[in-house]
Amino acid sequence: MKIGLDLRTINTNTYYFKFIYEFLSNLKDESKENKFIIYTSSLNFYNFIELSNFLDIKKVNTIAGSFSDQFAGNKYFNEENLDALIFFSYKRPYFYKKRNLIFLENLKELLYPNYKSSFKKYFDLIIMKLSF
Repeated sequence: MKIGLDLRTINTNTYYFKFIYEFLSNLKDESKENKFIIYTSSLNFYNFIELSNFLDIKKVNTIAGSFSDQFAGNKYFNEENLDALIFFSYKRPYFYKKRNLIFLENLKELLYPNYKSSFKKYFDLIIMKLSF
C-alpha cells in the first residue's frame, strides 16, 4: 500500500509534533510492504530529514490557506494515486474523498480555533462543511 502522511501545517514546537515524530519513527518496524510518504512544507522539511532513510519525504508548496491552495492540494493528492492519506490537522483539502484518516491534537483545535478575523472563521467553517 502507498500511504501518505500530510504534515504541511504541523507546528514543530509542540508536544503534538513530538508524538507525530515518535509515531513516524515506529512506522519502519511495523510494516515492510507499505510505502509511507511524508508531505511537508518547505519550512518543516528539515525537521523530518532524519527519517528520510526509510520514509520518502516530499515538499508540497500548498499550505491549505486559500481556495486556490485547497484546489491545488486536492489535485496534487489525487494525482499521487495514494491508497490512503493520513492528515494530522483538520485542514485537509476539501473535496478529497479518497480513503483518509484525520488525527487531531485536541478537540479545541476543531471546535474553538483562535481566529484573528471573522473571514478566516467562516472560511474554515465552509471548508469543514464541504469536507465531511
